Amino acid sequence: MKKQNKQWYRIGEVARKLDIAVETIRMYEREGILLIEKTATGQRIFTNEDLNWLRCIRKLIKEERLNIEGIRRL
Repeated sequence: MKKQNKQWYRIGEVARKLDIAVETIRMYEREGILLIEKTATGQRIFTNEDLNWLRCIRKLIKEERLNIEGIRRL
């Protein structure tokens, strides 16, 4: 999906692209470490920057052994 010359992705696309469960992405949002824009109907839309941040979150958790609270403090 393109919006104003930006590439936008829906949550299912992001989950497949990054091999992350949809519920995990939603949990990151609930925990406040992922801020996602939503459409007027409440659908989450992700930019390439959001995908990069998700990759970073996963790296911090898997490689640096940070938990959600540790990431929140960054």
